[in-house]
Parts: sequence; C-alpha cells; structure tokens
Amino acid sequence: MKAREQARLQFESRNAGKPLHELLALEAERGLARLPEPSPGDIFLDFEADPFVEEGGLEYLLGYVTLDGKQEPKYAPTWALDRRTERRMFESFIDMVMKRREQFPDLHIYHFSSYEPGALKRLMGRYATREEEIDRLLRAGVFVDVFRVVKQALRAGIETYSLKALEVFYSFNRETALQDARHNLSHLECALELNETANIPAAVFQTIEAYNREDCISTLRLRDWLEEIRHRLVLDGANIERPQLEPGDPSEDIDERRKRALALMERLLQGVTDNPPERSSEGQAKWLLAHMLEWHRREDKVSWWEYYRLCELTDEDLLDEPSAIAGLEFVKRMGGTAKCPIDRYRFQPQDTQVR
Repeated sequence: MKAREQARLQFESRNAGKPLHELLALEAERGLARLPEPSPGDIFLDFEADPFVEEGGLEYLLGYVTLDGKQEPKYAPTWALDRRTERRMFESFIDMVMKRREQFPDLHIYHFSSYEPGALKRLMGRYATREEEIDRLLRAGVFVDVFRVVKQALRAGIETYSLKALEVFYSFNRETALQDARHNLSHLECALELNETANIPAAVFQTIEAYNREDCISTLRLRDWLEEIRHRLVLDGANIERPQLEPGDPSEDIDERRKRALALMERLLQGVTDNPPERSSEGQAKWLLAHMLEWHRREDKVSWWEYYRLCELTDEDLLDEPSAIAGLEFVKRMGGTAKCPIDRYRFQPQDTQVR
C-alpha cells in the first residue's frame, strides 16, 4: 500500500510537470505533532564526516545555525582535522548548548535524519566526556529530526526524501553547486585518509563550509515550511498537540554513582596528557583504568538507545527496519522454564540483520 501510493503520487507529479505533495492523516505524537513550539534559541545542526579516517571515522566539520530572534541566520562552523581538535569541537559545542539552554530553556536542536545525534553519542563514547550533558539532552527530548516529521506527515512525489530533493517544496535555492561541493569533499576526505592535510587549498575549506552552511539553513527553512503547513491545519480546526520538553534529570542513584566515578576518574587522570604518544607507561595505565570505570555503563547506553529508537517506529516502518523483526505471531510454547520460556513465532518474509 505504501509503495503503491508513493508510485501514484510520483506518476501524478510527472504528469503535472512539478513535484506534488499530500498530507497524511494526523496521528498523536507523530508527524506534525512532533514539532515543538519554535524558540528564538533553536539550533539547526549539520555534520560533515569521513567514516574511513583511522578507526571509527572523523567528524571533521560541525556547523550550526541560530537566529536569536533575527531574520538572518547566523552560521558557526568548527573544523577538526585530527582527534584532538575533534574532541575540542565536540566539547565546545555541547558546552555552548548547555549555556544557551540557560538563556533559552525551551530551545531544540533540529537536524535532518538521525546522523547528528548519533554522531554526538559516538563522540561522547569515544572521549568519555560530556556524558551527563548528552544524557540530559536526550532525556529532555531536545533533538528534533525533521526528516522523521516529513516522512510521518506527508507524501511527496519525488524519488528520494533527501534534504536536497525536498528543497523544491519550500523554494530553497543553493548558491554552492552540488558538483563543486562533492569535488571538494572528495579532495578533503582523501587528504584526511592519507594524513596529508597540510597543503589543502583554502578554497576547499571555503566551499565545504558554504555547503554545510546551506544544509543548516535548508534544515531551518524545512522546519519553517512544516510550521506553515501545521498553522494552516490549525486554522482549519485541526487539533495538533505540541511535544513538551521533559526535565532531563537523572535518577538520584545514577547521579550519585556518576559523581563518585567522575571524582575517581579525575584523580587518576591528574597529570596525564590527552596526547597518547606523550604518555608514559604509568600514564597510559592510569588513562585506561580511568576510562574503564564507566565503560560498561557507556556500552549499555548504546543498546538502550537502539531499543528506544525501535520503539518509536510504526509496524509498517519496522518491516523496513533490518535491526528488527516485525509482525511476530505467537505459535506455541516449545519448552524452557517459567522464567525463561522458549516460544515459537512466525512472521512474514522481510529483510533483517537479526541473528
């Protein structure tokens, strides 16, 4: 049904000579109901990254746009061409967000698709820093995925729901040619992978910055377009709830345990440099021990993040999700114990990575 309706709208768009879109039925906590009240403190975030740099990849550019009550977006880029600057980039961004929340407690961080919060989680785990802040932002519901809002709110007569493809609906015109951006991205990423960044021309950085800036502004304009659609529906009598920010505070037990671990970690790392080649054998041992204190808790978070992500998907979305099996039907109990039963289920054919 979903594929058929998508094909129909693409066919109608082709006959009309322009992309068409149609709204889906309103649902609680989905689609337009996922749009929070706009705040003058809102942040529109975008990363540029290379997954093939060293082990685990490198987030080499973090860019974001703010408005602060002004009409013209203000863009702030931060570059990271190695691990040390990547950590500083991550820490400075999270520190900025937490400080900004003091001024704008109702702010949200808008992003397109799940990459940006995923990148922040990876950086938190990689450097074992700003964990409490990331947890607080996640628990409070600060991150807003406008891609998910689009997919749940409307159907568009385009082949892909990428940010660039959607821009035709809100008349966003880019100044940076995508072909030039791709060429410069390839140039930089090749240099990063070969560790030959010393002689990269300034024009490469300027083009990538311009491309990243336009991604951030496009995310802002997409949010505004969705708000316009929501506003028209409300004027027509629709009741669309706004999601509310949660407190984001951890439980007292977790907070106390975390404080004890951080105090011990700080003592172990006293006098230990952040640069691995400069560490003595004793310094390296202290560094490893300090980061082992919370290792299991950090690893558990990854599983819980994935669990909550899957819980937010609809039955239809789960059919296309390789990390899950959808439509399970109980057949019979095969054995086991009362506490650990062994059951048999059946389900319709679907692609899955579950083993």
